[in-house]
Amino acid sequence: MFDPFDLRVIAARQEQLEEMRLRRREKEAEHERIMADIRAETDRIIARRRELEVQTAKLQQELETAKEAMRSGHQSSGPVEA
Repeated sequence: MFDPFDLRVIAARQEQLEEMRLRRREKEAEHERIMADIRAETDRIIARRRELEVQTAKLQQELETAKEAMRSGHQSSGPVEA
């Protein structure tokens, strides 16, 4: 037969193992929450970068248009050289 002391030791060890499993599950859940936050922030950063790229392209086009207008205006209004 089993010695009751052995059963208590086994029960205590099983309890320790269950506590360890619980802590591991809590840490895994926390890790998943952190990773979800990181993914969401990454998505926001990528979206903002795309917005800025579009704005930059529009501003670059406006700049080129303004430069072209200045060149055209400067040539037509300036003195004619022989």
